[in-house]
Amino acid sequence: KNRKGQIKLKLPLSGRLDDPQFNLTSLIAGSLRNIATNAASSPFSFASSLISGVSGGEKLRYIEFRDGRAALTDTAKKKLETVRTLLYKRPKLNLVLTGYAAPEKDRKILTHKMLEKKIRKTRQEDLEQKNDKEPPELENIELTPKQYRKYLRYVYKKEVRTKEHAQTPRGERLTEKEMKEKIKQHLTVEEAQLRQLAKQRMNNVKNFMLQDDRIPGKRIFTSRAESLSPPDPGGFTPAQVQLDLQ
Repeated sequence: KNRKGQIKLKLPLSGRLDDPQFNLTSLIAGSLRNIATNAASSPFSFASSLISGVSGGEKLRYIEFRDGRAALTDTAKKKLETVRTLLYKRPKLNLVLTGYAAPEKDRKILTHKMLEKKIRKTRQEDLEQKNDKEPPELENIELTPKQYRKYLRYVYKKEVRTKEHAQTPRGERLTEKEMKEKIKQHLTVEEAQLRQLAKQRMNNVKNFMLQDDRIPGKRIFTSRAESLSPPDPGGFTPAQVQLDLQ
């Protein structure tokens, strides 16, 4: 139904009026069955075909994210703005959100973030020991290239050499890249962290949708995925939120 409570459908009918087998009721019923099938199998294509100014079809269903991140991209926002219009013009439709992760790629970025956090945390603890005042918040810690290498070595010593009881051979000095790779081997991104990332993505989509006062919160639902990555990513990156119309 549109905002006036009307249902407007275009029913393609064809047949010969002089045919004894011609039956208008059967033609209409068959056309309605086809429409119902299309609405169930491709809801976004079906819904957007009924509304002028709304395009995108089934692509609207897939909201992609950058690896290891939950922030909405500009492309994602444009898709969601279109979905907002669709929901506004069809007030009886509800939206169900399901968040997913791309395990391998998301783990790689999250591991890198864990390493960077450890480096800054080490700097923060060092400042706390040397100064009486409170050190800056972790996200406000700034490091010069020289300081970065210094605290990277501290983290390397703690995460690698201590755990492996290994010593760097005399005369050998690992590069930053080599130290980082060895540290990352000791960092673990648990499945729970990936599920939390998928949840953050889903919540960010929901919050963006609800920034439009025309869309009440009772029309947006969230669903916990059974699998970490989507069974059918639709040709898009698995780091996504899938939308379903009900």
